[in-house]
Amino acid sequence: MTKKYRYIWVLLVLQLINPFAGKCQPVDSFLNLDVIVSIEVAEAIRSKNLESSPAYYENGIVFVYARERAKLIDPKIGMPYFELMYSDLGPEGQPRKAVSFSSNIRSRFHEGPAAFTSDYQEIFFTRSNTRNGQGVADDDKKIRLHIFHATKGPEDWENIEVLPFCADNYSTCHPAVSPDGSRMIFASDMPGGFGGMDLYIVDKINGAWQEPVNLGPTVNTNKNEIFPTFLPNGVLFFASNGHRGKGGLDLFATHISSGGEPSGLIHMPAPFNSREDDLGLIIDNSGMSGFLASARNGKKFKDDVFLLKMSSSIFRFPESMRIEEPIIVEETTVPDTVEEVRIADVPEVKEPCVPMKYRILSRKSQQPIGGVAVRCKPDCRDGVLEAVSDQEGMAALCLPDDCQILVSMAGEGYQPHSFDFTTEPGLPGIWNIFLDPEKESALDVDRIETGVTIVLDDIYYDFNKSAIQRGAAEELEELARVMDTYPSMRILLSAHTDSRGSEAYNLELSERRAFAAKDFLVARGIAPERIETEAKGESEIRNHCRDGMPCSETEHRYNRRSEVKVLHIDAPVQFRRNTTPSGG
Repeated sequence: MTKKYRYIWVLLVLQLINPFAGKCQPVDSFLNLDVIVSIEVAEAIRSKNLESSPAYYENGIVFVYARERAKLIDPKIGMPYFELMYSDLGPEGQPRKAVSFSSNIRSRFHEGPAAFTSDYQEIFFTRSNTRNGQGVADDDKKIRLHIFHATKGPEDWENIEVLPFCADNYSTCHPAVSPDGSRMIFASDMPGGFGGMDLYIVDKINGAWQEPVNLGPTVNTNKNEIFPTFLPNGVLFFASNGHRGKGGLDLFATHISSGGEPSGLIHMPAPFNSREDDLGLIIDNSGMSGFLASARNGKKFKDDVFLLKMSSSIFRFPESMRIEEPIIVEETTVPDTVEEVRIADVPEVKEPCVPMKYRILSRKSQQPIGGVAVRCKPDCRDGVLEAVSDQEGMAALCLPDDCQILVSMAGEGYQPHSFDFTTEPGLPGIWNIFLDPEKESALDVDRIETGVTIVLDDIYYDFNKSAIQRGAAEELEELARVMDTYPSMRILLSAHTDSRGSEAYNLELSERRAFAAKDFLVARGIAPERIETEAKGESEIRNHCRDGMPCSETEHRYNRRSEVKVLHIDAPVQFRRNTTPSGG
């Protein structure tokens, strides 16, 4: 580059790394509550007892459930003790049939709301205060609630330990954590609060939890503030019966700055709130769907879980994080890793719009890529806006303002890339987009034709679960690409388990795993009628690890697999090993 100065988005990059550093933003700058929200009960997990406090985990949700056939009853609420359950989510976002979440975590007493780090390797959960399997009572003969931590092992959760700020004479419960697990907000009736249950914030520094700090009168009242959930953008949802609301527990939102201070308070509108208890609100990263628990069915202490769907993202970009003017920096001071953005002219258009240019580059060579098809689909109007990058990798479009845009890019020899954002004044005029080269084929097969069976060994499920572990389904991703390329292809997808557990249970587990793999493909655009499923259970063990045989986790994992039989394809597809598929 010959110019002495160039426009860069150093500030924006830093904000994306820690977008709320040093900022105290009002919560309404992060939430768009003008969206249309539909709400429907999660019928597959609904029972005559309580279902509450959902949390996202892998490809589903973990929620609190009152045991149906429990012998022990909690005298305080007259209900069975709670445990954690897991449910896969189907293609439409509805939970499927639930199963017990963890045998290691489950005790004879309460297991309550759980929270996970973003990689799902750590769990924080509420449990009755117990030692060696026995409840520990305080001076008033009450068993209080504590927060426990565990890490993910090869088969179940391990290293379960109580957090150091818990004590026998008061409750600490309902953990909500930041994505990396270094900050927690929880509920407690510890001495020194405003009354009832208050919300506290605590940070983990150099591996050690610090002293909890009360979130203060913006959040807490002389009644109860409980069931917090903490979003990556700093928004905190919680339930309260102390702030003015519709009745019972109502949902509220505030924003927590990097310094731990709450800013602003929003009483969530209907249908988030009803005249009955509403709590446990979670929203996914897109802002388009979520869950909450509510007693709006009218039965006291009989919450149900409800699915929320938003007409557009509930998240908005804060005003103070917009870049209204470019930042000019000496070229020699710019690190090589910082992506360049400058404001550029775009072709004049007749209708009001936000001018955008994409510079498309190879991540490997850092060189521009021409001929990349760019498709922008707005959610605020019909149609798709399209452009093709030129020899300098540039593609220009003018996009409707205040609109959620889904951008997809596809170029020969490169992996497809997609992302979404909201258009608004002040966005940088040029965005650098880096594409990765096409991956080598993940399918271990030389030729795909009718009758061929493909073994998918590298789909990793949680032990005793049907949740496909995040980032552990490369073969399914490749299968989706092949089926998208060859629309005549129909398959039978069968799932196999290891031998641990009863035959009946493993058959049911393999059925859920087959459904989970099918849902994975359907979510990537493959028509469901092209996929048949079959449950095999432990009927076809591939090694010596049958019932009662001592085996390592690796040996058991070898039996947890899926197989794909090609029922029909119009013409054979010849694979060249470690290349992308070709053929007719």
